[in-house]
Amino acid sequence: MFAFLGTFIAIISLGLMMKVLGLTGWTPHFTWRESFAFSSLISATDPVTVLAIFKEFNTDINLYTLVFGESIFNDAICIVMYRAITEFHFDENKNLFLQVMSPFVEFAVLF
Repeated sequence: MFAFLGTFIAIISLGLMMKVLGLTGWTPHFTWRESFAFSSLISATDPVTVLAIFKEFNTDINLYTLVFGESIFNDAICIVMYRAITEFHFDENKNLFLQVMSPFVEFAVLF
């Protein structure tokens, strides 16, 4: 649950920061889709170094398994969010709320 929540917060906050900074002119301007697609790609944590240190110091296998499992879960969340965001298409003739919620529904179905 923490892996989902943390990754989701990272995707949302990074996507918003990219969009806002683009609007201020500090960075290149990105669309909402580009901002959130990129943030979903880089929000996955990769604890390879931590796992290598755990192995070197013969850390408890349960701790090693928990960290490894969380990293796999983070990767899966980012892959599904990327797919949901890149397949989102905005249509001015449809309900805005339903369109905004559709990637989240697709995420729930895919995951």
